[in-house]
Amino acid sequence: MAREGLKKSGYSEKEMDAIDEMVVFERNRDWIPKIEKLFMQSKVAVVVGAGHLIGDQGVPSLLEKRGYKVTRLTPPN
Repeated sequence: MAREGLKKSGYSEKEMDAIDEMVVFERNRDWIPKIEKLFMQSKVAVVVGAGHLIGDQGVPSLLEKRGYKVTRLTPPN
């Protein structure tokens, strides 16, 4: 996991939290209005990296908080 690698490189928890905020959470919040504009134009699927999916600051949670239904798709067996 990325945090484990950063920790081994000497980053503190506070530094890693700041990196998460800048690289993941801030971007997620910035994407939401842009994604909503896409939803108004046509049927779309939104695909993001795995790190942007988790937690209450993840893209799915942010969309659900705005009233969207989010469905996780999985490949068939």
